[in-house]
Amino acid sequence: MFLSIPPLDMGGAIRYETLRPLAFDQKDMLRLSLSNVVGAMALQPFNISWEEITLTPKDEQLQAFLKLAEMRNADFIVTQNPIPEWLASKILYSNKSISLLDLR
Repeated sequence: MFLSIPPLDMGGAIRYETLRPLAFDQKDMLRLSLSNVVGAMALQPFNISWEEITLTPKDEQLQAFLKLAEMRNADFIVTQNPIPEWLASKILYSNKSISLLDLR
């Protein structure tokens, strides 16, 4: 499973263009709330965590999103560059803008 870490928003591209499941996408909250209330309620704790992370200082967000990815059993994350040195060993792919990291 994948997780796209803000400010990067690649959830739709990962899900619909590469046909890969997402660990969490905030947009799912609206989709589920209209058609699957039980599913939306199950995701609500992760939505709250996501919102709380976005309110933390920028230098703390990546570490917090990685913890959330672990909670959601994400195998990979896509995030904006630059990548901190302590994560360099996890890079599977990188270009000028983004990096794909293997969390397994």
